[in-house]
Amino acid sequence: MGVNNLWKALGSAVQTLEGHISGQHAEIVHAVENKVVAVDLSAWLMQAQSQPALLEHYDSPYARAAKVVFDRTIHWLRYGCLPVFVIEGQTPAAKLEKLRQRCLAQYGPTARTFDVGNRAGGQ
Repeated sequence: MGVNNLWKALGSAVQTLEGHISGQHAEIVHAVENKVVAVDLSAWLMQAQSQPALLEHYDSPYARAAKVVFDRTIHWLRYGCLPVFVIEGQTPAAKLEKLRQRCLAQYGPTARTFDVGNRAGGQ
């Protein structure tokens, strides 16, 4: 779900670099060298489940996730950067309500019985 208007709030404090653009790869490597970087692990896990090349070679979703996390971690470490994985805790109340609304919109009245979020019992 993210933070509403996060990029707008950060404004000029953010610099966007694209590693595939000539010359920017070295700038990115220099920027992360000897740094600790927080990585949203859920993004990596979602990408692992949707990459066609991985789907062809790994039957298990766990194997795909392990492959992506291992390869990307090694890549960060190779450049002297320590990735720290951020894993969601309990779903905040405001987000939980938004998830319930989305579930109702998508599945109709029967969705009231669905567990949403990552809290036990959808509470």
